Amino acid sequence: MAAPVYATPADLTAYCAPGTSPQGVGERQLREASAQVDEMLLTAIYDVDSEGKPTAPHVVEALKNATCAQALHVNTYGDEVEIRETSGPVALGPLSLGGRQSAGSPGAGSSVPVWAPRAVAFLRAEGLIVGPVQT
Repeated sequence: MAAPVYATPADLTAYCAPGTSPQGVGERQLREASAQVDEMLLTAIYDVDSEGKPTAPHVVEALKNATCAQALHVNTYGDEVEIRETSGPVALGPLSLGGRQSAGSPGAGSSVPVWAPRAVAFLRAEGLIVGPVQT
């Protein structure tokens, strides 16, 4: 069974402010963002259909919004490896990831979390994340 994808390019366009559809975010990035959302939901319990997709409308919406937020986050800051290499230590609750930085790095001097804070907020608001997000 293929991993579920929680958002479409049309969902992403609707998620963004009018006229601000991001460049470089397509089906592949949404598929990867969906997998990252699945990683955030490692211990979450919710009903799914035979394809592994959520069935409750509020969960469907939360996963769609979290996927869009994560795809935009990765589009802006890079993937997990790029974030770790260009930022200082990253912390989200008790999760802490070390990082490298160089004077010329885009993230030098700043801390960029691997998980989009908005994605975590959407999932937490629906009770899908009740503890710390861990990798």
